[in-house]
Amino acid sequence: MLNNLDSIQKKAIKHLRIALRNDHEHLPSIVSLCDILIESKNYDEAQIILKTAVKQSTESAALYYQQAKISFKILCYEEALSCIKKSINLQANESKSYWLAYEILLASNQQHLAIPYLEKLTDLSPLDGKAFFELAKLLHNSSELLRKKLLLEIAVDLLPNDVSPIIELASLHIQGESEVDDQNTNCKPNYIEAEKLFKLAIEINPNLGTPWYFLGNLNLNQNNKKIAK
Repeated sequence: MLNNLDSIQKKAIKHLRIALRNDHEHLPSIVSLCDILIESKNYDEAQIILKTAVKQSTESAALYYQQAKISFKILCYEEALSCIKKSINLQANESKSYWLAYEILLASNQQHLAIPYLEKLTDLSPLDGKAFFELAKLLHNSSELLRKKLLLEIAVDLLPNDVSPIIELASLHIQGESEVDDQNTNCKPNYIEAEKLFKLAIEINPNLGTPWYFLGNLNLNQNNKKIAK
């Protein structure tokens, strides 16, 4: 199977190279060829093709996106971020561009700057539970607890078979829900809701240790030592 895939890739690369020799500015061929070259880790050739294409054509969101992908792969995060920003400025409604921006910022330990990109993703792809979940994980201030809880609830609904947002939401309930009134913000743990969520996670994946551990702690804190054990 792997040999067949390699053979198909080689044929695709050959035909796309011919296409570019006949039309240096044919954007679909440039993008397709770069996709294959990046996938096969042939970054040098992909960069040469992109640099030539940028010189010969007007600015293109697709070309900047491809350059951002290459720079990200070779760990040039500053250049990758610069390119993906240019791509987004030229074409603001491409979900994949915001995901790449998030991945670049995450890899370069600048995830705190990724919130606007994930917020845009939740607008562009309101059924993408992962976007809601990743955004929720970046909210840490006590003033953002209500928003974090709402985002996690949406993620749980959109990712019914993924235990990660369930555990994250349950953990938030243990830390305390934010109850906001005109004067004060009070945090009160909701152990009942947390227990329900941990049990749901166990139903989905009974072999996962984390929810069992937290259930044990919850029962221990409520003096249910036998159940905790």
